[in-house]
Amino acid sequence: MEHGNGEVFTCVVRFVSGPQPSQGPVMPAPSALPSSTVPPSPFGLPPPTALAPPPPPPPSPDESATGPARKRNEKCANIICGSCSARGHHLLDCVWPDARDDLVGCPFCNTKEHEMDLCPQQPFFDEWGWAYILVYRRANKPLLRNTCSWFHYALIAHRFASTYALDSKEFS
Repeated sequence: MEHGNGEVFTCVVRFVSGPQPSQGPVMPAPSALPSSTVPPSPFGLPPPTALAPPPPPPPSPDESATGPARKRNEKCANIICGSCSARGHHLLDCVWPDARDDLVGCPFCNTKEHEMDLCPQQPFFDEWGWAYILVYRRANKPLLRNTCSWFHYALIAHRFASTYALDSKEFS
């Protein structure tokens, strides 16, 4: 084989489980070879090193990235989402947005027949209750379409989180 600078060298690779008389001499491991016997790279790259160990296998569906598995809530196992029609979650927990990148429907009735603001149940929540539903319960999920200002509820959630963080430091 011709090296990039015109020198010719021979590369012999032999995989053996142990010395056997019929196979000839056993080649030392690459780490045992002196660095002068490793030919330079034709492209000016450093000599090859040992391969890194393979990455760990991905977690099973029953395991989370932070530790032991959190089992699916058995109460929701037979619930059908009012938005995507998948089994196992309510519309409030759905992650599949529509064409406008938000969810249309009522999380209280688990339906797309009417929007949350026009719910016939007319649920009553204080501002923190709405912030919890619209901000915390929808964290890392598409927005629920409504007529209220999301910025307003985000400020309420931020104010609550800041207050709670200060209070928890006092009791630590």
